[in-house]
Amino acid sequence: MRYLNLLLIIIIVYMLVSCDSRSVEKHKLYGTIVYYTSGENVDDAKVYLIDSNSNIVLDESSTNSIGNYSFYDVDSGIYNVYAEKYLNATDSIYEFVTPFSTQIDFSNEEVSSPVEDLNAYSLNNYGSVSGTVYDSTNTVTDAQVNLYIWLNHEFSLHSETVTNAIGDYTLPGVMTGNYYVEVIYSMNLAASQVFFNKGDSSSFVEDLFLY
Repeated sequence: MRYLNLLLIIIIVYMLVSCDSRSVEKHKLYGTIVYYTSGENVDDAKVYLIDSNSNIVLDESSTNSIGNYSFYDVDSGIYNVYAEKYLNATDSIYEFVTPFSTQIDFSNEEVSSPVEDLNAYSLNNYGSVSGTVYDSTNTVTDAQVNLYIWLNHEFSLHSETVTNAIGDYTLPGVMTGNYYVEVIYSMNLAASQVFFNKGDSSSFVEDLFLY
C-alpha cells in the first residue's frame, strides 16, 4: 500500500511538472532580428509585439546574444513585430530599426512557427517620401498631407505639406523608419502605412484615394 501511494505521488508530481512545462511554452511566438546589410543577427535589440489594428504595444522583449526573441502567453490574433537597436545606452538615438513585419496570424498554437527573420535597417541617410492624391478619378490640389513616424511606441507628427497643382506631394528630411501618411481634404481622408528605407533617395507611396 505504501508503494502504491508513493507511485501515485510520483505520477501526480510528473503530471504537474509536465503541465507546467507545457504552459511555459504555450502560445509562444518567436523569431530573429538580422542586419539588412550583413545578414548577421542583432543582439540586445528591443522588440515590440503590436496589435495590428490599434497599433498598441502589447508586450516587449529583447534579443539575446544570437538575435533571438520570444513572446509568451500570446492570444490568437493578428500582430506586427517591430524592433529598435539603440546607438548608446541612453536609449534616445536609434541605430537600426525594422519595418512592421508582414502581418503575423497567430493561431494559439502551443509554440508558433518562427516569425520570418526581420531585417534591421541603418538610420544613416535622409531622403523624401512622395506620392499623389486622387478623389474618385481626378488628382486633388491643396489637400493637407501629414506624415507621422512611429516613435516612442506611438505615431508622432513628423512633417506636413499640401498637394500641388497636379496632386503630387513631397515630404523631405525623412530617415529610415515606419511612417503613416494621412491626407485630409474637406470632409474626406485617406491613409497609408509606409516603411522608408531608401537612404538618400525618394520613396513613392502608392496612390492615395480620398473617400
